[in-house]
Order: sequence, then C-alpha cells, then structure tokens
Amino acid sequence: MTMGDIYVKPIVAKATLRCDKCGARWESRTYEPVRWGDETKAAQPAFDAGWTLYLAARGRRVYCPKHEPTTPMRLLHGNVEVRRHGG
Repeated sequence: MTMGDIYVKPIVAKATLRCDKCGARWESRTYEPVRWGDETKAAQPAFDAGWTLYLAARGRRVYCPKHEPTTPMRLLHGNVEVRRHGG
C-alpha cells in the first residue's frame, strides 16, 4: 500500500438470530465489536425475551420464544425458564 490508500475498519455491527424452526428473526441494536463475546452481549435482550441458542451435533441451533429443540441439545445461551413463564 502507498500513503494514499484508503483504509477501512468496520466499527459497527448487529447481532442477528434466526429461528431454525420458523425463520423468525431478531436483530440487535448496532454496537461496536471490540472483543470476542461482544455479539453475545448484544444479543442479551433476545435471550431475555426467550430466544435460545443450543449446541447441536452438527453446529448450533437458534430457537425463537415459540419453538424449542425436538432432540436433546446443550443450551449455550438463553433461559428456558423465561420461555416457560412467558418472558
């Protein structure tokens, strides 16, 4: 690169969740991704509203408050009690 090049550094992001069952979507406010884990913090309002993220045999699965896994999976983020009690 020369002194005249334009450098681009992304400074904002949005965390997006899409239900693997129905395709419903949740999107966070914009935030500045600085370190690992910032996306989880940005998605916390979704988890508080009943969204869940599970570790499945071949990756991760996301479920909106209306859906849940049909096979046993390990919960990574979210709280199933929030879903059961209506958020």
